[in-house]
Amino acid sequence: MEQDAAAIRAIRTNIANLHAQAQCDVRASSVMSLAAPKAPLDLILLDPPYATGAGDVALDKLNRLGWIGPRTWVSLETGVDEAPKLKGFDVQADRKVGKARITLAKLAAQ
Repeated sequence: MEQDAAAIRAIRTNIANLHAQAQCDVRASSVMSLAAPKAPLDLILLDPPYATGAGDVALDKLNRLGWIGPRTWVSLETGVDEAPKLKGFDVQADRKVGKARITLAKLAAQ
């Protein structure tokens, strides 16, 4: 939990350093509690618990609610040995970093 809080503080510090607070929304919560947004986001960073399939569930929910649009970039962190399903998404890049796999994806062309 403390590691999560440190990561969120680092993200907020980087946003402040870029003077981008007005354009950013950092949420440390489950996507299950989200309602529909006003508009799709430009970038979504997901770091669900490893080996649970929660990333695939989160992407599906975010997509159905309208958080993800054709220009949205999604970064999904999973365990290094996990292969996210990413139904309806095209993988743009996939990298292993220590114990993690970072997958960058966009919605598949309709």
